Amino acid sequence: MSALKMIQSELDMPYVPKEILETLQSAYKECDTKIKESIRSRVLSIEEIEEALQQDEEHQIMAVNALNKINLRDEIDLVKNYLSKSHSQMAGSLLMESLIQQQISEEITVVTKENEVTFIPRYTELPYESDGFKGASSYLENWFESQDPGFYQLCMQILIQEAYLALPINFEEDESLILACTIARYVFKCMDKEDEFEQFITEKDLNCPFYMDLKCILL
Repeated sequence: MSALKMIQSELDMPYVPKEILETLQSAYKECDTKIKESIRSRVLSIEEIEEALQQDEEHQIMAVNALNKINLRDEIDLVKNYLSKSHSQMAGSLLMESLIQQQISEEITVVTKENEVTFIPRYTELPYESDGFKGASSYLENWFESQDPGFYQLCMQILIQEAYLALPINFEEDESLILACTIARYVFKCMDKEDEFEQFITEKDLNCPFYMDLKCILL
């Protein structure tokens, strides 16, 4: 058992005296910080990657970044096990991107908050290569890039995040307009400019039958 897990097991006890609790919390924080610094500065062993994949999102992303530097075929069982259970959606998306880039031919089952999906990375598009992404990107570029570059950049950041969080499913071409409108509506709302969004829809004569639920705001 690692030092961090030993400290955590003590913290999980039903009753811990106040003076001991403060010492344990301080030790946990110091140990956690040292582990994160170690992870960032060196190559992780598979055992360390396995342990990090069971911790919080930051550790999971660090572990996935380490995994992405190797041939995932060599650790396919670890990858399958990680994606088939509850995991950080962002870390999982980054791992799926690498599976696609490495053209892994095995079936991979991914469990998300909404459903369970089985896919073959080799036959899956990267998120930014899908027709849906390209179409939505084109709409946002035409609407905002020259008129309001800052607004456009915010929209594109959200589009990229949505495309990754949707993996292993990609957006289809017929979803482009709805996706672009949903993102524009969200950014207008964040800026307290909902009235301007309605004006924008009218001026562009956009017929958007409904809006999507954005995954990036549901995390």
